[in-house]
Amino acid sequence: MLGCPLKWTLQYAAHLRDAEILSLPDMNRLIGTVLHHVIHQLFTESLRWTPEEGSVRTIELFDEWIVQMGAPLLEPRNRLLKERTREQLRRTMRMLFATLRDCSLSVDQTEVEVEKAWIAGHKVRGRLDITGTTASGAPMVLDFKWATFSKKYRERLEKLSVQLSLYQWLLAKDPSQELPIGYFMLRTGEFMVSAHPDIPERYHVPGGFSLEDAMRAIESLYVSRMNALNTGEVTATGVLLGEQPVSGVPVDPPCHFCSYQTLCGLNREVSV
Repeated sequence: MLGCPLKWTLQYAAHLRDAEILSLPDMNRLIGTVLHHVIHQLFTESLRWTPEEGSVRTIELFDEWIVQMGAPLLEPRNRLLKERTREQLRRTMRMLFATLRDCSLSVDQTEVEVEKAWIAGHKVRGRLDITGTTASGAPMVLDFKWATFSKKYRERLEKLSVQLSLYQWLLAKDPSQELPIGYFMLRTGEFMVSAHPDIPERYHVPGGFSLEDAMRAIESLYVSRMNALNTGEVTATGVLLGEQPVSGVPVDPPCHFCSYQTLCGLNREVSV
């Protein structure tokens, strides 16, 4: 709903079948999906890995999972991509475990499903990549991204990351509790996190909203979306963003992962 009201309407109100089941995802999306399974199994096996042991086991699991759900990566034409991905993972996962140790962070769970009551009887439900604990005992949320460039995610932390703010709110005991939230870039090994005294400053991304301000902004956006929907107005956010900002909240529409692009007209060429 926050990212794209049209996608939400087609998926949850119209129950329009998602075309994703009829086609293969692109390579970046496929690799990202495989890696979520790899990381989940890795931390299910153990929450404590040395950098070397963790990186080695990651590659072993990657090889196992691409057989199960990443068949295109096994095609001869994608051999170079597969080998390059393996080497990137070998390096960046070693960096991940070294960073966790450097920050005195312990991993608690992966793929954590959390639900919490919100406004007007609605609930927020999230699936968190990793939850952990800092040296002082503060909960932390870490989101993994298989992206080429980290600039977009750094800017989200500098301004307002709707996704991570909601995750933070789901874990916080009260709205005034500021928890560290951040991203780990699986391609580059970059670790970036909101400023928090438990995390060394070299990993901090300055700026960002307080949790209370973030939730007020997100609530305002949600209410405006629902009000428009109740009057029969359904917005395709990705199309409008090319013309004008749709709100004061920086929300990226889920166009890259959306199967309804032929219906909203995104990237459609019109001849006059």
